[in-house]
Amino acid sequence: MTRYRIALIPGDGIGAEVLPPAEALLDAVGRRHGIEFAYDSCDWSCERYLAEGAMVPDDGLDRIRHHDAVLLGAVGWPGVPDHVSPWGLLIPIRRTFQQYVNLRPVKALAGVPSPLRSAGAGGVDLVVVRGNVEGEYSEIGGRLGRGTADELAVQEAVITRKGVTRVVEYAYAVAGSIGVAPAADLDPEREFPSMFEPVHGSAPDIAGRGEADPLGAIWSAAMMLDHLGHPDASAELLAAAFGALADGVSAADLGGTADTAGYTRAVPTGWAPRPAWAHERRSRTFGHWSPPPTGAAAGVRPGRHG
Repeated sequence: MTRYRIALIPGDGIGAEVLPPAEALLDAVGRRHGIEFAYDSCDWSCERYLAEGAMVPDDGLDRIRHHDAVLLGAVGWPGVPDHVSPWGLLIPIRRTFQQYVNLRPVKALAGVPSPLRSAGAGGVDLVVVRGNVEGEYSEIGGRLGRGTADELAVQEAVITRKGVTRVVEYAYAVAGSIGVAPAADLDPEREFPSMFEPVHGSAPDIAGRGEADPLGAIWSAAMMLDHLGHPDASAELLAAAFGALADGVSAADLGGTADTAGYTRAVPTGWAPRPAWAHERRSRTFGHWSPPPTGAAAGVRPGRHG
């Protein structure tokens, strides 16, 4: 049995509604593959900011530094300025844990209407790779005449050779295999935990109504499995999630009628034998830049084995 400790950050709004389905399905697929997860939930959110003046406690990042990965729901809430959640939570995590690569999927899925008229399932299958800690995240700049009609803001984008090189090298490696990835903030050196998150916002307009689509969180959980060295389990979870869509089960944001619980219940019915390509050393589901890790000898922090 391989064991992992995962830090959960539900965040705000529907973030707290989409992580439980991802957690439940991780546990389900884990039982099929000899993987066990332990979760530590953090209350880091805009709600905490309003109550205590900070999204993250002073020692917060030290608490999760040695976790195997981080799963994030969504952050942001009406009444809290837009800059608070990225600069108070997301960017400190990305910088402290050297998550310098961001991956985002672009994929046409069976059972999901597409604005691209001729794009059937598989017709669009891309990975967007971008830098995650430089550029506009550099914090170099300032404001002149603050609060007046002549107020001026200057923002510098700092781009280093090292920062560009390591992201480009990662992108070229990903281009050598086929597939897509959910939103992930990665430390490719694996010295620190990487973070996995759906790209949707906290959707306060539907929060608490049980209507949130958990697919982004489930997809992010599948990417986490892949990153931890379990491409078979990752591929199985993702195939089941996409299979539910192909069977006509989807949430309202994708044109369906299923609520959060309904879509989640439909996913396990899609468990199926692993496809042949899932046995390849490279994970074609997410485009590993190197073969799946096998332990400390490969420069990877291993899971906790029982």
